[in-house]
Formats: sequence, structure tokens, C-alpha cells
Amino acid sequence: MLLRNLILILAMLGLLPLGFFFMRRLDRYLDGSHKDTEEAEKKSSEGPSRVFLSDRSSDEEILEAIRDYRKSHDHLSIVISEDETEKK
Repeated sequence: MLLRNLILILAMLGLLPLGFFFMRRLDRYLDGSHKDTEEAEKKSSEGPSRVFLSDRSSDEEILEAIRDYRKSHDHLSIVISEDETEKK
């Protein structure tokens, strides 16, 4: 019984450095993946955005939405279009 416990303890002590090594490599991989994800999110936030306005919106509400959007986006290009599928 004592021999079995001693073998089990030695086996666990042998596996601990191996587990530490694999977890350190996994941490490095995930850290690099996280940086790539942050860069992709930053690039996607610089891309085109859409503001949807209903046909019930008044001209003043549309202008107010454009002004609010312009405040948070320095370099702004506005394209106003009508979706062909929404026409009645």
C-alpha cells in the first residue's frame, strides 16, 4: 500500500512540470490570439456603419441623428439610400 502511494506521488510530481509547460504555451497562444482579435475589432470599428431611420422619421429627427453620429465620428461620409426591398 505504501509503495502504491509513493508511486502515485512521484507520478504526480513528474506530471506537474509538464502541465505547467503546456499551460504556459497555451497562455502565450491565447495572448497572441487576443491581440489579433483586438486589432480586428479596431479595424472593423473604423469601417462603414449604418444608421437606420424609419419612414415615419421627420426631417428634424433625421438631421438630429446625423448630428449625433457626426459628433462621435471624426471623418464622416454620409450616403443616404433607399432599400429596394422595403418599397411598397
